[in-house]
Amino acid sequence: MNLKDLQYQSETDDITFYYKDKEYVICLLNDKYYTGEAGNDEDENEFNSFMDMADNWIIQGEKLKDIVKYIKLI
Repeated sequence: MNLKDLQYQSETDDITFYYKDKEYVICLLNDKYYTGEAGNDEDENEFNSFMDMADNWIIQGEKLKDIVKYIKLI
């Protein structure tokens, strides 16, 4: 997986993925990205663009753009 593929997938459908045995979701709604760890109401994030999300969503201490090659889509 790379950022370009993830962006395409996120624009066509909601995404669920695994990273280090945890499940995460990405939803695009009304031109905003909503993200978080599945089932964790305290981990809710909102981003204004895909690149905003890639640069600023911190997952287990790492930026999404730095771990995208390690995620596994469900």
